Amino acid sequence: MRSKLKELLPDFFCWGLCFYNLFSPVIPQPILYLIVMWFAIKRLSKEAMIFCCLMFLRDINHAMFFLSFHIPMMSYLTVLIGLFMIWSFLKENGKDIFVKGKYLWLIMVYMLLSMIISGNIEVNMKKFTEMFVIGTLTYISYVYIFYKRNKIDFFRLAVYCTIFALFLLQLNVAANHYAAPSSPIDFGFYRLNVGTDMYADLANTGILYATHYQFFGEVCTIGFTLCMAFKRMSLGQVIILLFFNIISIGYTGARQYLIIMFVLFAIYILLMKGNVFGKVLIIIGGIAVVSYIMFQSVMSEYVNIISDNGLLEGSGRAGLFETGVQLFASNPLTGVGFGGYNYYGRYDAYPHNIIVELLAEVGVIGFAFVLSCVFFNKKGFILLYCPKKRFIGMYIVLAFFMRSMISLSLTGNIMVFSILSAMTYFSYLSNKENRMKNISI
Repeated sequence: MRSKLKELLPDFFCWGLCFYNLFSPVIPQPILYLIVMWFAIKRLSKEAMIFCCLMFLRDINHAMFFLSFHIPMMSYLTVLIGLFMIWSFLKENGKDIFVKGKYLWLIMVYMLLSMIISGNIEVNMKKFTEMFVIGTLTYISYVYIFYKRNKIDFFRLAVYCTIFALFLLQLNVAANHYAAPSSPIDFGFYRLNVGTDMYADLANTGILYATHYQFFGEVCTIGFTLCMAFKRMSLGQVIILLFFNIISIGYTGARQYLIIMFVLFAIYILLMKGNVFGKVLIIIGGIAVVSYIMFQSVMSEYVNIISDNGLLEGSGRAGLFETGVQLFASNPLTGVGFGGYNYYGRYDAYPHNIIVELLAEVGVIGFAFVLSCVFFNKKGFILLYCPKKRFIGMYIVLAFFMRSMISLSLTGNIMVFSILSAMTYFSYLSNKENRMKNISI
């Protein structure tokens, strides 16, 4: 146990630097950035770093270089570097990767046709483009990490996801002159400080920019769900990872990611080997402590609003949800077309629920088509719970499905379908590897 902890000391040190700089920003951001990246490159495998570049480092690099040096376009450069580094992999496996992603492509094609037929293409081509880019990059990233799974330490990757999130948090606080947390238990301080800055378009705001508080939770969730899916963690590793994620997500006040985190960690702990009574006590104790902390900070006001006005009204999403229901009722069969959802003329709005959004935009027919693409993907579904292959994809899919029910539009929630399609490729890959082993024997 001591040797394992000693092995993690460099990672703890890197995390500690970001944590300390959040409260006392004495290390200049460019220097801290170099330190974090040096540790990440040294401690993570090349394959893990490529995955990070394609999934979220593009946004972190963008914020870092824009805030520190006013240099734009770093997100594009980061993605290009990642794609360049896996170009040979894509060339060698391109046909299989394309074919196994057929359900994802079918969903995207349906959305494009729906947009064209309904006449929404002029106002919503940008939305479709964003969905296509996010969906394709997510699919390629997960296909790649599944392919290279034996070369990746998923626990360490999960730890560095919390480090990247914590680095970005202190970067935004320092660069935008927000108030630092008043104490180590000042959870939700970032949400209370960032205000409308998080919605600002970087191209039009000069040097002022703050990352949306939900992004930090997404980075952490990517890390710990992959770790849960692939690795049998010890109780000590679970506690370490839980603590790091409480800090990185809790300080931002991203409520839905806190819920997702605790649900998945509770499931993981219950499925671990060991005394059931002890595990239940750990879960109850952990939830009680953190719930108390959150209620004393970011959740107190939120709970009071919900108790007075109801869940939807309290969350500020009642009007968005009701508009989606009304649009569905106006055209239940085919909907108003992909991208046709609008809230008082705002086409960039969304109902924060993937089911309502799909019904409103593509109707019952489109919703049934999407469901058929999901349920016909049997090879992907097999890997939702597949201990024989040492993989439980349920953690990854459940996390982003839960998110899709309470946040983002289909543009971002396309990740659910991308990951399911990547799991189809993983199933094919595992069968191919088994055949190769049998031939060699």
